[in-house]
Amino acid sequence: MLLVDCATKQGTIDHQLKKMRYTRKVSFWFCAFQTILLFTAVLWAVIEDMRLDLPVMLLMIVMIGMLLYQWESADRKIQLLRLIRHYREED
Repeated sequence: MLLVDCATKQGTIDHQLKKMRYTRKVSFWFCAFQTILLFTAVLWAVIEDMRLDLPVMLLMIVMIGMLLYQWESADRKIQLLRLIRHYREED
């Protein structure tokens, strides 16, 4: 759908590129924050000899995976949009 939409409408490529770059940047920083938070929670539990709260840790790992997926998919969409813009400029 993105390919057809961007190939047929003139102004959508730059708008979609802007959205994808923002999505990639935000998902990267949230992923970094979640990773730091996860490691901090694990180290805190180890230092304090507390029991690790497994559901919370699994939830954080799933959130990191989702953010990494969004980051990778945004990167692939950006590559596709650059390719469309390159071929459009050649014509």
